[in-house]
Amino acid sequence: MAACEGPNALRAFFGISVLESSFIPLPIDLAMIPLGIAQPQRMPLIVLIGALGSTLGAVIGYIVGAFFMATLGQWLIGLYGYQGDIEAFRALYDAQGWKAVVTAGITPLPFTVATVMSGASGMAFHVFLIAAFGVRLVRFALMGP
Repeated sequence: MAACEGPNALRAFFGISVLESSFIPLPIDLAMIPLGIAQPQRMPLIVLIGALGSTLGAVIGYIVGAFFMATLGQWLIGLYGYQGDIEAFRALYDAQGWKAVVTAGITPLPFTVATVMSGASGMAFHVFLIAAFGVRLVRFALMGP
């Protein structure tokens, strides 16, 4: 709790939010809940920082899927155990587009998989960006007290 009250807590939370959406398979709740308890008066700022960091991480995931799917993208998908489901994900993205991003962004599903597959499937970047920021803002706001 002392770390959550410290002067670098919000910067660290931003970094954790970036990593959570791009590479690390940990639920962001593990970082946000103690931070919200330690600094409840700053919850609107915490929500915004989390959403911005998560969106930046989502953009990184999108870039990985769009340009590095054969290497880093395959590794990330394998990390989550979805390597056998890539074609099913691709079909979902082709059929559902932004709805798939919203579903993954608000549920406990790994958001990283959604970000990588969005890039790999060629989803329009502006649609992806709007969906990712919107859903992560909602998700973080729902976690706040």
